[in-house]
Amino acid sequence: MRIHLEKELLSLKSTKVYKYPDEDIEDRVANDERILPQKRFLTRFLWNKKIPPIPMEDERIKFSYTKNNLYEEARYGWLDPLLYVGYRRTIVHEDLYKIEKDSYYDVDMLTDYFYKSCQRRIVKCEVEYLRKSGLQDNKENRLRVKGDPNFHYSKNLLLASIVDTLGWDYLVSIIIKGFSDIATGLNTIQIRALINYVHQKVSGETSGNNGYGYAVGVSAILFFVGCCGAHGSNRAAIVGAEIRSILTKAILDKSLKLSRESRVKYPPSAITALSSNDVFKIDLAASYFPFVVCLPFILIITIVLLCVNLGLSLIHI
Repeated sequence: MRIHLEKELLSLKSTKVYKYPDEDIEDRVANDERILPQKRFLTRFLWNKKIPPIPMEDERIKFSYTKNNLYEEARYGWLDPLLYVGYRRTIVHEDLYKIEKDSYYDVDMLTDYFYKSCQRRIVKCEVEYLRKSGLQDNKENRLRVKGDPNFHYSKNLLLASIVDTLGWDYLVSIIIKGFSDIATGLNTIQIRALINYVHQKVSGETSGNNGYGYAVGVSAILFFVGCCGAHGSNRAAIVGAEIRSILTKAILDKSLKLSRESRVKYPPSAITALSSNDVFKIDLAASYFPFVVCLPFILIITIVLLCVNLGLSLIHI
């Protein structure tokens, strides 16, 4: 499994806006018909309202997701350059981040890793079948195995290869979403304490100021829940997009190598449906699956708290 340790979270790195010389800005903006100035609602509050030019290829900013410090990642600081441009003019293709070749998010690199993982599992299935059949593991027997009607590759081969390629990133998104759900369930303890304090304060049973601490604690946990929930969903959506890009490229690569019989069985319409509708459903499922995985956490916490606080009255008829 590919493991990506985000060491930059403990650094001071951040995504900076590309700075153009003032003379360069005026000349390039005045002579570029693609530039469409915009006035958004928040544009009036900008200190610098100069419209940035459309960047050249060497001026494009590298895709810096998960490559910033913890504060910048928490507030989605890697989007600052896009927001800087978008509040001044319409964003074009050249403004988008550049994914460098052989980088962690490069589609070609992801697909190559996916192919290698698939090939390892294909060989493992063939070797296992030869061993069970009492045949020697060689090239000729492997070719015969592929034509054997009793031989079948594992149904989970594709899923296992996807997990091997992107499992770590998806696990991180599930953990972050889990923190959000657990904090949501446990926050009810503080809310209950705050309600009890208000009741005692009104009835004159207490004269302390513990309510301020309860209020701050509830607000802090709600902020933590929102932050973790947003980042967990966002990371899952990015993994879903990566799965979609890998499968789409794999389908297109395979379509260029089909034999004449396979082209009859899989016409262009079927390939288009596979690479669009079917792959999109997988992308959508990957985006929302962390909600399903983390659902038992909040259910268990809720049921336990109800049992502890209500006791037998919970099941009393």
